[in-house]
Amino acid sequence: MDTSEFVSGLWVKINIMTAKMFEFLLVIILLTHWLGCIWGFIAFVEVGSFEKELMLSTPNWMGNWQKINTVPGGLYALGWENTTGRYWLCMFWASQTITSIGYGDILPVTTAEYALANFLMLSSGIFWAYVTAVIVEIVTNANKLNRDSIQRWNDASQMVCDFAAQNLPEKMTGTTAGVKASKRVRLFLTDERDHCTRNTLDEKNALTLSEAYPTLDVLSPELRKVCALHLTHTYLETIPYLSSKYLSTDDQAEIALQCRTLEFAAGEHFSSHPEFGRGILIFKYGLALTSRTLLKTNLSWTRALGGHAAEVNEVLIEDDYCKEQQLVYHFVSYTKVLFVPRSAIINMLKKNPAAWKESARWRYFRAALILFSLKGDELEVV
Repeated sequence: MDTSEFVSGLWVKINIMTAKMFEFLLVIILLTHWLGCIWGFIAFVEVGSFEKELMLSTPNWMGNWQKINTVPGGLYALGWENTTGRYWLCMFWASQTITSIGYGDILPVTTAEYALANFLMLSSGIFWAYVTAVIVEIVTNANKLNRDSIQRWNDASQMVCDFAAQNLPEKMTGTTAGVKASKRVRLFLTDERDHCTRNTLDEKNALTLSEAYPTLDVLSPELRKVCALHLTHTYLETIPYLSSKYLSTDDQAEIALQCRTLEFAAGEHFSSHPEFGRGILIFKYGLALTSRTLLKTNLSWTRALGGHAAEVNEVLIEDDYCKEQQLVYHFVSYTKVLFVPRSAIINMLKKNPAAWKESARWRYFRAALILFSLKGDELEVV
C-alpha cells in the first residue's frame, strides 16, 4: 500500500485525514479478501474439488452450510460455475470474523478447519483492536478544528467576563459598525472558524507563510521557494512592480516569505500595522470601504476582486508625507488579506532599479500628487 502510486497521489491531492481513512478502508477490504480466500481454500483442500456431489458427501464447512441453507433463489456456493456465490460466502465469514460479530451460521467441521478458524479468529481479534485504535485516532484528528474552536470560545467568554468596562465610547473602540466589543469578538471567532481552510486554527494573527504553513521550514531551500511561490505568485502578479516582469523567481520568493496573513472583524479600520507598518492589502475574502480619514465620511468601495491588490501606489509614499490624507480601510465583514509590508517592497525596489524606474516611480509620483491635492483642498476649505 505504501508504494502504490494511486495511494501516494491521494496523500498529495486530498486532505490527509480523508486519505488516511480511505487507505485504511482499502487495507481492511484487502485483509478481508485474503481471509475469505484462505477460508474457502481450506474447504477445497478437505474435498479436493468444488464439485457439488463431492462437497455434499465429504465433511467440510461449505458443504455443511449448503445443506442447511439451501433455499430457492438463495446463494449457492457449490460447483465450479458458482464462483461468485462462493466468493461472497467466504467474504461474509471473513467479515463477521474480523469484526467479531460471529453470527454462527458458518461453522468449521473438520479438525483442520477448526484449527485454521482458531488461528484466523485470534489474528482477526488482534487486527480489530488495531483497527479500533486507528479509527479513534482519525476521528480525533478530524475533530481537532472543532475542539480548537470550542476552546477559543471558552477563552473568549472568560476574557469578556473579565472586562473591567463592558461599554466604551466608539472613538476608543475604533468600530464603525456600532457593535459591542464582546459581540465583535464572538463574530470574529465564528467567522474565523467558518472560513478556516485547514484542520487547525491559526495560533495568532499576522502569520508569515512559514508560521501559517510550518512544513515550509522543514523543506529544502529550493522546495521552500517553490512552495512559497505557489502560495503567493498569483497575488504578487497583480502588483506591477513586484510582478515577474521585473522580479526574478528568487526575488518573488523572498517577498513571498515576508508576506503575512491578516484578519479583520467587521467594524475595524486599518491604515498601518502597529508592528509591520503600512503595506499592500490583497483581499482573499471579505469586504471593505476606504476613506481618507477615520471618520465615516467620503467612504468608497475598494474591495479588490479575484485576489487583486486593493491599492498599489500609495504604499510607496513615505509614512509621514500627507499622513492625514493617507488611505484608511473600514471593514464591513470578516476579512482575510495577504499583507505585503512596505519595508519589504522598498528593499526589493532598491535591489531592482528597473522595477523602480519603469513602474514604481511613476506610481509614486501619481500617489504623491493625489495626496498633495487632497491636502490642498483641505487647506482651501479651512
